[in-house]
Amino acid sequence: MTTFEQRLWQLCDLHYAKHKDLCLQLQNQHGVNVNLLLLAWYLDGRQQGLSGEQWQQILQHLTEWESKLLQPYRRLRQLGKEQLPQAEYRKMLDVELSLERNGQKLVQKWLGQQSIQPHSHNLSHYLALYDLDISAVAAFGDQTEAVA
Repeated sequence: MTTFEQRLWQLCDLHYAKHKDLCLQLQNQHGVNVNLLLLAWYLDGRQQGLSGEQWQQILQHLTEWESKLLQPYRRLRQLGKEQLPQAEYRKMLDVELSLERNGQKLVQKWLGQQSIQPHSHNLSHYLALYDLDISAVAAFGDQTEAVA
């Protein structure tokens, strides 16, 4: 997939910074994977898409990896928030971010093996996996940022 490059995650990081509260709310209340949510937003802005089945496959693939590594670490970090000195807690956040980046590499590898279609229903397909609709991310606004 030629459009999936490092620029993707840079744009997703910028979009995340603007919508951090919404992303974390969806993650904490519904279990939404923020990296995949941002990927769906990005692909919609590029008029490229994955089918609902492909979204289910990548979610399953990433969930298996995260359940073994990222989620246990995230829970440990959350438990340590009130117990650790700020500097040590910050280090834990940095490790968690590194794990997130490894998850992005897994997604990138998986995407490289997929057939991408010319449509933009990714957010709808992805959110449907959580019984949510597009109104859950209405604050994401215009997707033209994803094309930049």
